Amino acid sequence: MSIYESFLANLRLAIHYFWYQDLIPFTWLTAGSLIAISIIYVIYALYFAPLCNIPGSTISKLTTAKMNMHAFLGLISDFSEDEYFSRGDIFTMAPNAVAISNPTDCRAVLTSHRFVKSEIYAGFEAAEQNIFSTRSPDLSRTRRKQVGPAFTNLYLNDMEPIILETGIMALKDKWDGEIASSPSGQATVCYAMHFMMVTLDVFGALGFGQRFHALRDNKSKMVHWIEDYSKLAMACVAYSRADTFPTSLFLRRLIKSREEFLAFGMAAAELRRNQLRNGDFEKPKDLLQILIDSQDPDSKFKMTDAQVTAENTIFMVAGSDTTSQTMTWILHFLLLYPDVLHRATEEVRQAFPRHHLITYAEGKAHLPYLEA
Repeated sequence: MSIYESFLANLRLAIHYFWYQDLIPFTWLTAGSLIAISIIYVIYALYFAPLCNIPGSTISKLTTAKMNMHAFLGLISDFSEDEYFSRGDIFTMAPNAVAISNPTDCRAVLTSHRFVKSEIYAGFEAAEQNIFSTRSPDLSRTRRKQVGPAFTNLYLNDMEPIILETGIMALKDKWDGEIASSPSGQATVCYAMHFMMVTLDVFGALGFGQRFHALRDNKSKMVHWIEDYSKLAMACVAYSRADTFPTSLFLRRLIKSREEFLAFGMAAAELRRNQLRNGDFEKPKDLLQILIDSQDPDSKFKMTDAQVTAENTIFMVAGSDTTSQTMTWILHFLLLYPDVLHRATEEVRQAFPRHHLITYAEGKAHLPYLEA
């Protein structure tokens, strides 16, 4: 029992005594109790709490309000960045929450099951718990064994033809087409948006076994699904029951969009299983098939459609935006430093013919500057 909990227990006994003995008027007793609780809580949070010696603002040590407000507004990254530059690579975000940014610390936490996630991750559950949202060390360990192989070089090499087809080849066709259709032989493109669309196409082909053609059509329902899913998840982070009555009344559009997203994933998994049962369908080498085939290493049970959808959905939500933004910033910085862009371009042109489709293995072997 902590000092604060011990104080509350003793305070309750004192209140009961004074109440039953009728020694102090109820109004004074209530007001005095609230004042005493507030003062002791502040003293405990600032000087005796387990996280009191970790850098952080006073309000962050006293309440979750500041963190929750930034999370609800979608500004948690800005909040974290400001705190990092002012307080260092470890700081208090809330009375029971600490942020770490040192790569060694992050690696130690992420590679161990001893650090249990906080309850806010439940906001990212889709259909069922997934590898990102689960707080269960056992489920996390199982999912890592099931899903982990999909991201090894062996499996990625098998999936590379799909990645190249729906990725760089589609992007090249898109930009070549816009240049060819321009009277001046030049074209202006929004590469950030195109990177987002092509990333959705890659994830759609790998995770759902379908061609979205988001880049070709300059639109995709998936964009809205991902945005709405993320907004709803952040609302649930700020308030764990945001998607339940009565707050659900204000989030009906987001909840409906999430339901559509999950229904789409369930239908994709069911369609793939039906195709396999018919016997005339060769197993594709994609992420969806890996999830369907994967089994619990101990019980040998395979994932249900709901579990496959839960993992697929979080891969799409977590991977699409981060991947597209990474490519956007890479190209942005290359354009800011033309000498670096020129050297990288020359390295590619000297190593490969003009229309050669470069694989990951070839790039790693023959493009040291670009790889670095």
